[in-house]
Amino acid sequence: MLKLEQWLVNIYIGEYQKILTPSEIKREIKHNLNKAIENILEQTEQKGPCIILEELYYPCKILDTRPLENKILSRYGILTPVKGGFLMFINPRLDVIEKRYTIAHELGHTFLYDKTEEIPRRPYEKFIFSKDSLLAEDYANDIARMILIPKRSIIQVIKDNKSLELKKLCRIYNVSQKVMKIRLINDLALCTKDDLKLNKNFHFSDQNKFNF
Repeated sequence: MLKLEQWLVNIYIGEYQKILTPSEIKREIKHNLNKAIENILEQTEQKGPCIILEELYYPCKILDTRPLENKILSRYGILTPVKGGFLMFINPRLDVIEKRYTIAHELGHTFLYDKTEEIPRRPYEKFIFSKDSLLAEDYANDIARMILIPKRSIIQVIKDNKSLELKKLCRIYNVSQKVMKIRLINDLALCTKDDLKLNKNFHFSDQNKFNF
């Protein structure tokens, strides 16, 4: 097991891991990360659908946000641990949707640090393209989608509307179609690829999908 995954297991699962398979461990980690996100959204009194990301800075220990310098504008965003929390650097050239996703992604990374230290510390050594680093990026993307499209919120929106265009859902949550598709299909299994046809309405007839 990778160092990051072992750390997440210790934080979110504990001894319970002994009776779980590797796939069940990953599912349980994501389940508990989602609960942590929902708790923060509740603390900041955000019910959605469009989350105010700046409200999450304090609970995630973001001390300040700054634009990336010209020499590193090839990057979307960077999170830097400092005494007491983090500095977040965001590419100023991003459009609104890209910027929101990048901020949510960097917020996601804060969940992958030991924040009990004076300067938050990664539970793994960061090397570009190392397995731990790639896993961290995957988890940060997972958390970004949890933040931008909260589970309870999207289920309620679909329940209320029963039929919605994908483009309209994306406008409601201020996310790209790619992000919305991954959230609906892969993360929450609320629909299939066949259900999502651009510029057409999709219907959710199986109400059991909403019994979470």
